[in-house]
Amino acid sequence: MSIHISDNIKRLRRLRGLTQEALAEVLDVSAQSVSRWECGENFPDITLLPAIANFFDVSTDVLLGMDELRDTKRVEEARAKTDEIARDWNYPKKAEETLAIWSELARDMPNNWDVQVTYARAIEIFADPMYIPAEDAANYISKVLPIYERILGNCTDDNIRCRAISWLTLRYCALEELDKAREYANRLPAAEFSREMAHNNIAIVALDLYERANNCRLPEQQLLADKDVIAEILKPFEAAVAMFANLTHQAFLRLIRARVSYGLVTDEEYIKLLELDNAAIELSCINRPEVFERGNVFREYYSELCRAYVRLDDLESAATAAEKFVDIEVKHPWSEMISGYNMGEDGKVHGEEISLRKMSVMGAESFAKEQLYKHPELQDTPEKLLANHPRYIAALARLREGEPG
Repeated sequence: MSIHISDNIKRLRRLRGLTQEALAEVLDVSAQSVSRWECGENFPDITLLPAIANFFDVSTDVLLGMDELRDTKRVEEARAKTDEIARDWNYPKKAEETLAIWSELARDMPNNWDVQVTYARAIEIFADPMYIPAEDAANYISKVLPIYERILGNCTDDNIRCRAISWLTLRYCALEELDKAREYANRLPAAEFSREMAHNNIAIVALDLYERANNCRLPEQQLLADKDVIAEILKPFEAAVAMFANLTHQAFLRLIRARVSYGLVTDEEYIKLLELDNAAIELSCINRPEVFERGNVFREYYSELCRAYVRLDDLESAATAAEKFVDIEVKHPWSEMISGYNMGEDGKVHGEEISLRKMSVMGAESFAKEQLYKHPELQDTPEKLLANHPRYIAALARLREGEPG
């Protein structure tokens, strides 16, 4: 509360164009007292609160920041609710519910820029022509750009501004206005000036200070260091590696896919590049076992690797990569019932209850049929088909039964 009243007195005084001396004269206190209130070093006497509130024509609740505390609680509750909704795989339903929550908050808190940027993003997620009529989607999207522009024109929080600029860039990409997208992209800081890199630099100094304080310069001395303290110091390094490895992976995969598609690299070079990318991802996951458990990145790696080996006629290596792909599907902890979606012939998405385990089986079978059946030699020699490989058949059986790999 002290933080709010200090900030509020300063904000209200400046809105009136008053100096600290002028406010002090009105309230019959010293200018030094007003200065201490605004710095949070001291607080007004409780008997002065009604006079201060009346002078600024606000309620004592507003003066004390009680409205801000209530707003903060509402935003926290909204985030918890939308996090809960996000676990529902019924995409249209969760997008609509999320939009309703943030729409109400945005209406009630027009100058809360964190709420406004989240609301704008909720509109974009909901307004997907795949789930709602294109005309309705366009009407929703038309509301987004003014919100982002209002944020950039009024918000002073760098983090919120960066979020708005990032999403504006994506919005202009979706509108195919690439020059405008580049204009906004150039307003973002370079990667080396990110929060992760700043903490990385702090960690370098923290590690150096620890080594100097504990005489840990030599290898034999480092073995005696407090492992928990060192692990804590190293966390920013791990965060930076994880973030950049993930971002690099996404950009790198698109780059090398395009290069091989346009004949700028050979399949042999493509495989080497895939292996380098996978090594970087594994390095970033040293202390993040949940990434291995989800297997999303590694499933993609093995499917790409298999396709490359098929193009090279290296069927044995292709089968090995494909089997690892299936193993990841087997180990993937997908077992609960979810609301899934199938695309109908009319181009609409139709919901039906299916299990994630069933989706894994469908994905694994599709991988074998759609990718490996394209190879002429595989079509002529069914015994070499991945679909007929004993290990693959056993893996699919485990997958259907929901057993761990």
